[in-house]
Amino acid sequence: MSKVWLITDANSGFGRAFAEAAIAALASDETSLRPALGDDPIDAIHAHLDQVRADLDAWDEVGRGTKLS
Repeated sequence: MSKVWLITDANSGFGRAFAEAAIAALASDETSLRPALGDDPIDAIHAHLDQVRADLDAWDEVGRGTKLS
């Protein structure tokens, strides 16, 4: 058992998965500023991005019609 597991008491379940994800994030050259851990946060972010895309698409023509030149 590594020191991380002893310090965090992350021996099983979400705690261990979270600790492993945190270690991977810190070791990565490109770490996300807002890591989403678990299905629910990832699904919520995807849903939000889909809504933002739909809103942007709905007003695309109007927005592009505001060019000054």
